[in-house]
Amino acid sequence: PVGQRTLFDPAIQRDTQASVLERDGFAPGQSVVGPAVITEVETSIILPSGMTARVQADGCIDMRMEDLT
Repeated sequence: PVGQRTLFDPAIQRDTQASVLERDGFAPGQSVVGPAVITEVETSIILPSGMTARVQADGCIDMRMEDLT
């Protein structure tokens, strides 16, 4: 992570600390579990609690909901 920031996490209905990561630092197969913010030059991806983002072989990010229970 390049840092931390506070954000409102709709999955848990409160403010929480999230890791801030640069998308350029991800290689295919790497994943991150929310809460997190994945940043790049043109946009940011907000990853709430209960979601996992994994970089696919083609560079796309696949986000999936995990079971919070």
